[in-house]
Amino acid sequence: VIEERQNRFKQTSMLIKAAKTSISKNNYSQAIVHIANIDTWLDEMTDYFTEGTQASVSNRSNASLGIWTNFQEFRTLTELSRSGARQLIYALDENKNDNLKIKRAFKNFAKTCSECHRRFRN
Repeated sequence: VIEERQNRFKQTSMLIKAAKTSISKNNYSQAIVHIANIDTWLDEMTDYFTEGTQASVSNRSNASLGIWTNFQEFRTLTELSRSGARQLIYALDENKNDNLKIKRAFKNFAKTCSECHRRFRN
């Protein structure tokens, strides 16, 4: 579970970069695909933080113990990130001529990811 979780986070990092690149090229349909894949991961994410998968020296996980001691807060932050992802998808789909709204939605989405990392990543 830990290795798969780490791989999913690496994939997510690549997807965020790919979405940002797609947005910069006005390829909004491709950006939507990337963000939708991230949204799917966000929906499944908490399932990958089961008891016994805490970080240790041997598994090289960056997950903070706070995930397990404040699991409801962790779950809430993943839901906020999902909301941000869905708002970004909406902005990409509905505001093709308004780059400012799209950039704002991307920035807001990225903030939700950063906040979770700030609170729950070693």
